[in-house]
Order: sequence, then C-alpha cells, then structure tokens
Amino acid sequence: MKKTFLFVILMLTLATSFAQTPLEAPVKGSICGIQRSDEQHSLHIVSDPIGASIYKNGMNTGFVTPMMFEGMTTNIAGVYHVVMSGYTFDPVNYSYDGTTDAVVNFIGTVVDLNDPPVEITEFSATLTQYHYVQLTWTSQYESNLLGYNVYRSTSYDLSSAIQISELIDGTNTSSPHTYTYLDQELEQSGTYYYWLQAIDMYGSVYFFGPVSIILVDNDSDCIATPFVTNLEGAYPNPFNPTTNIRYQLDGRGEVKIDIYNTRGQLVRSFSRYHDAAGSYNILWDGRDSSGRALASGVYLYKMTSGSYSCGKKLVLQK
Repeated sequence: MKKTFLFVILMLTLATSFAQTPLEAPVKGSICGIQRSDEQHSLHIVSDPIGASIYKNGMNTGFVTPMMFEGMTTNIAGVYHVVMSGYTFDPVNYSYDGTTDAVVNFIGTVVDLNDPPVEITEFSATLTQYHYVQLTWTSQYESNLLGYNVYRSTSYDLSSAIQISELIDGTNTSSPHTYTYLDQELEQSGTYYYWLQAIDMYGSVYFFGPVSIILVDNDSDCIATPFVTNLEGAYPNPFNPTTNIRYQLDGRGEVKIDIYNTRGQLVRSFSRYHDAAGSYNILWDGRDSSGRALASGVYLYKMTSGSYSCGKKLVLQK
C-alpha cells in the first residue's frame, strides 16, 4: 500500500512538470533594443587665481572657479572661458565635448586696467558715390576687447553724440585689423562728427576721435570733404594715462609724429603711411620707446609730412 502511494505522487509531479512546457504557438511581435542613455561625465574648471567667473558659450554661468560641472554630454558640452577683473587668461577658450572626464586650468596674467584694450592707428571718414559716409579704422592690437560702437553728432561735443551702430565685435588679435562702418542716415547738409567707442570685457569704455565731414546740399547735389594737412590738438590734454594725437592729411602720404621732453630729448616716435586723405589719430600711452612710464610734465609733439611741419604742447598729469 505504501509503494502505490509513492508512485501516484511521482506521476503527478511529472505531469505537472510536463504541463509547464510551452506548447502554444509563439506570439507575433518585434524585437526592440534598449536605447542607451549618455554617460555621466564631469568637467573640473580651476584657475590661478581662483574666483574667476565661468562663461559657457559666451554666457555667464553664475559660477566661479574652482567648479566641477557634472551631467550628460548634451548638458555640459560647450566652449568655456573665465573672466576676472585685472587678469587675462590662457587658454582663452576651452572646447569640451562632454564625452570624457576633463580638468582645465586657466592661468591668469595680470593686466593694467588703465591701458586701453586696443591701439587705434587710423580713424577716417570718406564719402561714397551714394552720398554715404564710410568710417574706417585700424587697430594695431586688441586684448580683452568686447567690441566697438560708433557715435555721431552735429557739434564738436561728445556729450551730444548719439550711438548709431550696434556693437561691432572685436577680433582680439595681436596683428593689425581694419574695420569699416557705413552711415546711410545723413539727410541734411552740415558738419558731422564721429567718435569710435571701444568697450573691454570689464565694461570700461574708451573713445577715439572725432573725425569730421561736411555734407553740402546744393544744386549740384555734391558733398565736400575739407581735409587739409594739419596737426590738431591732442585730446584729452592734460591726459592720464592716454591721449589721442590727431591730424589731417589732404592726400596720401607718410606721417611722422615725434614726442620730446622739455630738454629736447626724443622720447617716442611714430611713423604711419595713409593711402587717402582724411582725419587720423595716434594713441600715446605716456611711455617712452622702451615702454617705461614717463613722469608728469610738459611734452612737445611734432608732426612732419612732406614739407609740412608743426609742433604743439601737451601735459601728462598723474
């Protein structure tokens, strides 16, 4: 009797196991792969000195160095740079693709915030055949320059000038670069004055100019440009730390500007060649030819161009 009972239990077990074998036809459908999400990576930004504002794709992130950004590739990839008043950083930009962990160190170099971010060696106004005014300026170098704005007035007074351009981006190059801007809004006859405003990354502004042009509206509908070879007054005067030595040429030619101290010693010399008549200026930073800052006092600046020669005084006041 005991053996029969065990046999029945074994058969039930086998039957149950056999019933679990899939006998039905497979369900029709598609095989779907699982999409793999981006991996998490980190970008660690440091600087020397610390405390520099961190920018991503030209926008301030609101964070300062040192800072670690973590997230998916699409969240942290971008172009980074840092800004800190009184310093310039190398590398200027760091392109991060977000596919690996990375550390970037921006090294700061002290800059003199009193020095303009650009040296303008030419600023002129000419007229086109359509009676527009074309402004042309050349920068010898640019550093931490945000860009330029153009101002215009009907009087020789910067405070009355209005901005007529949108921001013209700077190139921040150590090589000479020439810009142009076309003023197409003049309608009435008269004299117009133009200034160039340079803005650095720290919000400081610097003005160059003015250059002038006369619009004459008569029966012949002509426009005249009263350029004569002439050394104009430096502006500002007295100055600290920079001044614009302004002059005009009645045609193409070479110009030499020499600066002397009161003992008649030559302390700085500039040479320029211009392809056309116009108003120009040379920015002087109050330093001698070796880059040393000069003492406060009276200086003589002299212009020579062809047979023309003229000298004037300016005052460096610290």
